[in-house]
Amino acid sequence: MCIRDSYNGDFSLLKKLVEIKELNGNRIEDIYLPFPQEYAGSGRIARKITKDDVIKIIKFCQENGIEVSLALNFTCQGIEEYKPEFVSRIIKLINFFHENGLDSVIIANPLYIQKIKRELPSIKVIASAFSDIDCINRAIFFEKLGADVLTLNGLNRSPKVLKEIKEVVKCELKLMVNEGCLYKCPLRNFHNNFTSHASQEKKPPSDFCAEFCVRLRKLYPFLIISSDWILPQWLKYYKDITRNFKIVGRTMPTDWIIERTKNYLEEKFKGNLLELVESAVPRFLQLYKAYIDVIYFDDNFFKKVASCDKNC
Repeated sequence: MCIRDSYNGDFSLLKKLVEIKELNGNRIEDIYLPFPQEYAGSGRIARKITKDDVIKIIKFCQENGIEVSLALNFTCQGIEEYKPEFVSRIIKLINFFHENGLDSVIIANPLYIQKIKRELPSIKVIASAFSDIDCINRAIFFEKLGADVLTLNGLNRSPKVLKEIKEVVKCELKLMVNEGCLYKCPLRNFHNNFTSHASQEKKPPSDFCAEFCVRLRKLYPFLIISSDWILPQWLKYYKDITRNFKIVGRTMPTDWIIERTKNYLEEKFKGNLLELVESAVPRFLQLYKAYIDVIYFDDNFFKKVASCDKNC
């Protein structure tokens, strides 16, 4: 298995990840980090990163056999997003990083995928989960635009659809294993637009969408269970679909990222589900000290949720 790991702005994290780079026959293939917020927004409100930071991280990862991806996965930058001078500036920066060893760029906007792949054909283009690729038609569409990798959304418990997509596209498929967003969340587009702007603010405003998600989980705890997470011990079910898995968590502490990485490299996890999953779940855990033991989510549970119609 190839693990795509998150970077939280703490350089010591990289050194610790190198120490556990290969476990159980699996390895950390890639580290992803936000595009410098001075130039563009990102899909998470995370610690600020500079142009010099990116070069330093690329150099370190190259020396240790790990690829680097930049997340240019904003879903909204206002009207600026479509102005030629803004687009040109972004492409020049990507080219600069690529010349200094950047392996890939993660993009949500399909127009940017097409533009960047045409002008910088040698860089790997990854369609973001924010592109909402959740069916065959969208998968084909993004592949034709130039995506080399598709990050699929909301399909982790739909192996039939995953296999159908795999059969019709040639590009690589990537699955997020521990995102805790609500299944088919009605706030998703609005939250992505919010974080795209808030990620560039010096003092980001309160994240209303995340707080609303916390309240929903309090009212309807089953929403925690029905979201699209994959337990580490379930990775075996996906080997015929992809070997490319992404750990979500670049807003989380270093020790948390290290532990989650070990869990997925070793393909095993025991204890509280809420400690494994990201998104608004850590906030829920902090407020309510809830405990959901993963012992209840055995192979029979997986087979049930992977075959039902999801019309709960």
